[in-house]
Amino acid sequence: MGPGARAIVGAWPRKGIGHYFNVVNNGDKVIFLDFQTGKANPAEPRYRHCYLMRTH
Repeated sequence: MGPGARAIVGAWPRKGIGHYFNVVNNGDKVIFLDFQTGKANPAEPRYRHCYLMRTH
């Protein structure tokens, strides 16, 4: 995924409820955006399983 690429990430901890958030490659770095919480970079070390779905 190069600059301008976008995707949705689904992430789940070993046990518990998962979460979905957006990811964007702005050319300089990859930014995670969580529109449910309003936070940038919501990825947490507790997530063990992730799925990437490209949207662009």
